[in-house]
Amino acid sequence: MSMANQATVQIRFLMTDVINGLAGRYGWLLDDICVTGAPCELVDPTAGAPYPGQTLWVGDIYNNLGPFDVWVWANDASGIAHPFVGPGFAEMFYSVNGAPFQSELMFNIFDSAFAATIPAGNANDTICWYFEAYDNSGCNNMVRHPAVGEYCFILKGPITFPYCDNFEIAGTLWNPDPNSSGSLWTNAPPSGPDLNTAHSLLMYGVLVILEA
Repeated sequence: MSMANQATVQIRFLMTDVINGLAGRYGWLLDDICVTGAPCELVDPTAGAPYPGQTLWVGDIYNNLGPFDVWVWANDASGIAHPFVGPGFAEMFYSVNGAPFQSELMFNIFDSAFAATIPAGNANDTICWYFEAYDNSGCNNMVRHPAVGEYCFILKGPITFPYCDNFEIAGTLWNPDPNSSGSLWTNAPPSGPDLNTAHSLLMYGVLVILEA
């Protein structure tokens, strides 16, 4: 129960009568009442990611080494303010390959949207990030998102040539059928005259055509 911005507050505890008085009960016992007062609000901001319509950088990222614009949202009745910088800022923390976390200020772009940029990385880098937002109440109520852990993504990078794959061993873009044994692949002419037919009587699998 919150009663903010009131100079005087009174709380009344009410016990309602039932049929036959108190139904054999001798009264109502009050216990564990805690009253907390402060010169400002004590409610933490709310926050999440991504900001609607923007990308959430998580999982495997192909053909993109960055930089990565991170969009999040944060709300509070008293506004969002960085405790050292001032109103209109949140803070993002990111780590590359398990190194110590670095911080970047997140700017209030519009409404409840905040954004910052993670610098470009290298193929196979693992980048983890989270952010914090404080309210502008003066009590520095804070929210961390995600509350536990971080969002992590792996930079897979572009395909390099020559690119070879025997389609027998699990790769980065596909997995073999665990129920199959041996090889189901054979080399045979396609049955279609325009090389657009998926298979022929002599071929099991998929015809792969690469165009430059």
